[in-house]
Amino acid sequence: MKQPDFGKKLIEIRKVRGLTQDELAAKCKITIRTVQRIESGLVLPRAFTLKVLSDNLEFDFLEMSNGNKVNDSKLKWFNVILWHARDLFNLKTNSMKKVSILSIILCFVCVGLFALINDSKAQDASKLDKYHFLKSNSRGIIYYFQRDELVMISNVKDTADYKVKGGLIQEYKNKIFLNGKYVGKALKCDTVIYNQGNITIRPSNWVFKSSYGQNLHYLIPKGTWIDNDIVHIDTEYLYIGKHQIKEYKYKIFLDDVFQGQAQPGDSVRFKDGSVEIMR
Repeated sequence: MKQPDFGKKLIEIRKVRGLTQDELAAKCKITIRTVQRIESGLVLPRAFTLKVLSDNLEFDFLEMSNGNKVNDSKLKWFNVILWHARDLFNLKTNSMKKVSILSIILCFVCVGLFALINDSKAQDASKLDKYHFLKSNSRGIIYYFQRDELVMISNVKDTADYKVKGGLIQEYKNKIFLNGKYVGKALKCDTVIYNQGNITIRPSNWVFKSSYGQNLHYLIPKGTWIDNDIVHIDTEYLYIGKHQIKEYKYKIFLDDVFQGQAQPGDSVRFKDGSVEIMR
């Protein structure tokens, strides 16, 4: 279904249910801006938003967006499973039975998560216990070396050299080389691990590339809620929690406040409600 058609249908169903845009946004726990963009045809909602709208307006927008694909047997099975899952949370009928089932499921989930987290922490601790770490001067990249490695550091204007047993690690403009061979790119707050002649680079951020060809990269801390869409052909909007980053002709704005001028190939790093343009 085309975006304008979807927006018109949403307006029609919303009005049939007797809801305003504000009431629909509150009912679905989404922003009024999201409702307005969908109804005006500027964006097409994601699968999660489709489900929320369908549940609260009692109209299957997912089936509507898939056209005749609902006849597919796999999708039918999915819809059956989805119906049972939704009914399980409807406590108006068979309340005690459903509460008991949900309690058992919750207990299993908690036990599983607890075991998984502890196992993950134990594995990470056992791995990193074998290393000591250094932080690249003025570059913010963290390096891990084995404790028995002899590390000699030489920092010049644009290159950092780390001489270790069996190799030479070099960092030049965020590019990492081992014995003259390019390994990969490490950005600020990333981790570089050297172990038995091999290098592993662990990124600390999600990386998004500008959607309309400006060749800019956005660095967002992992675990952050993100929603991005293009509203105009020359403007990129990136919604991060309650904040908004806008990119217009290489000019970067945070919550409509000008932050600086970026250049092709630059990275825009968001952290703790602030923006840093990295060259």
